[in-house]
Amino acid sequence: GLFMESESHQAIYTVPASGGKAVQVSPEREAILLPRWSSNGERIYLRAYHETDGVTIAYVPAAGGDFFEVPVPSERKLVSVVPGGGLNVSPDGKRIVISAFQQPWRVEEGLDIWTVALDGGAPTRLTSDRQREGHPCWSPDGQRIAFTKREQKSEDEDSYHIIYTIPARG
Repeated sequence: GLFMESESHQAIYTVPASGGKAVQVSPEREAILLPRWSSNGERIYLRAYHETDGVTIAYVPAAGGDFFEVPVPSERKLVSVVPGGGLNVSPDGKRIVISAFQQPWRVEEGLDIWTVALDGGAPTRLTSDRQREGHPCWSPDGQRIAFTKREQKSEDEDSYHIIYTIPARG
C-alpha cells in the first residue's frame, strides 16, 4: 500500500469585479475560512486556524499583506464555528457577528450569537441557551441580527432551522 500525507495551505485572493487576474493578498495558512469584506473595502476579515494559535478572527489588508489578529479579550477563549459561523461585519464597520462557543466547551451553553468589537473591546453575548444558533447576519441598518436556530421536536424527527431576529445590542 501507499500512504501519502501533504500539508494543506490556503490563501486569500482577490479578482476585479470586471474580471482579470487573481492576486494573492494573504500569506498561506493551514486553514482560512469565511472571508468577509469590511464595509469600507479596506480589509478582508476571516476565521483563521494555526497549529499554535488555534482559531482566531483575523484580517488582511485588501491590498495585500500579513495577517492581523482581532483582539477578543474574554475570560474564556471565544471560538467561531464552521459551518454557520457567520463572521459578518456590521454596516458601520465597527463589529463582527459570529456563532461561537467558549473554551472549554460546555454542552449546556450550546452555540451562541456574539458580537465582537473590531477595536478590541469585550465580546457581547446575544443569545444564551443549549441550542445551536448559527448563520448570523446584520440587517442593512445595523439595528438587528438575523440567525438560524436548530430545532428538533423529538429524537425520532428530523431537525430543522428557524430564522430569528434579535436587537443588535442584545
